[in-house]
Amino acid sequence: MLSPLQNYFHYSRGERRGTIALLILITLLLLFYFVSDFFGNDVSSSPDETEFKEKIALFEASKKEGELADSLILFSFDPNLIGVEEWVHLGFTQKQAQSIENYKASGAEFRVKKDLLKLFMVDEYKYAQLEPYIDLPDEYSNTTLSSYYSDIENDKVIYAVLLAESESPIYSGFEEFDNVHYSKKGGIYQYCLLPYSSNSEAEKMLSTLLIENGKVIQLKSTKGFYPIVQKKKEHTSANHTDKIPLRIDLNNADTTELKQLKGIGSAFAKRIVKYRNSLGGFVDLQQLEEVYGMSAEMIQNVQADLYIGSAEIVKIDVNTATVDDLKSHPYIDWKVANSIVQIRNNYGKFAGVEGITKSVLIDEELFQKIKPYLEAK
Repeated sequence: MLSPLQNYFHYSRGERRGTIALLILITLLLLFYFVSDFFGNDVSSSPDETEFKEKIALFEASKKEGELADSLILFSFDPNLIGVEEWVHLGFTQKQAQSIENYKASGAEFRVKKDLLKLFMVDEYKYAQLEPYIDLPDEYSNTTLSSYYSDIENDKVIYAVLLAESESPIYSGFEEFDNVHYSKKGGIYQYCLLPYSSNSEAEKMLSTLLIENGKVIQLKSTKGFYPIVQKKKEHTSANHTDKIPLRIDLNNADTTELKQLKGIGSAFAKRIVKYRNSLGGFVDLQQLEEVYGMSAEMIQNVQADLYIGSAEIVKIDVNTATVDDLKSHPYIDWKVANSIVQIRNNYGKFAGVEGITKSVLIDEELFQKIKPYLEAK
């Protein structure tokens, strides 16, 4: 008779065979696991592994397609002034950037930041990304035509005094008015004085005018109306036509005056004014070549109509200016600005602006270029 302990470890013949078979099966499974792992590159991948590899391939492909997003460069910008290249830097495709420029070329203008949402390729996410960098007001101004756009959004009526309608453009005859806008609808040009916030204001203006077909009209939108630019007057002789120069002071002209120049629209007029402000004023007409998009041919076309007036050039004092003050000028980069400040710190105040030529970064050409914009008090 077996003891209790021996009885516990006693197996029948069938149990022993079952145990041996189980051990053999476990051994085979372990061998298969190690062998398949060792030869994993030659054995067909499991469904999960295949799916994972497919996802990796898709990710790599999306990276190639998304190279444009990798080159995203955010900077302060006025959407009315930048071109295709700048839109691409802001994360748009070449095709989208060209579409935006085509939209602008049709006469569209961005007046406040949220106007960017009118672009079909700008969703709420893209707008949130760009909004801090948009160089436009948050709301419409109260002093310009655009102030009435807020009324349009509230379904308020805008009134205008209709001056004339014509099948062909009218470039003269409205000299006495300061706020003539035109719209072309159905092949008819419509010229109006606008806007007026009430019918009584418009009627009062109409009563002072001796216009045969004048009347007050109601508008629900000023979209499609553009300020008229007077056509340049020409003097005709028996043999030829000579254009009388406009004589516009480049350093005092506003965008309205600049738009009278041949080939200069709203975008170029704004770029010229913005660049003039960053310079501190123009000292030579050829500096217009530095305005983005301006070509030598365009400058040649407007040169006779422009002159540099006596407006005082805004100058930077090299004895008090910081590096940031100096590098804010288009002609001075950070390295040059820093070298000027370092020389001043090492040798004391400059007796004259010529002292900055101690910097090895400032050669004669650069000095002559920046000299008109510097002073040493």
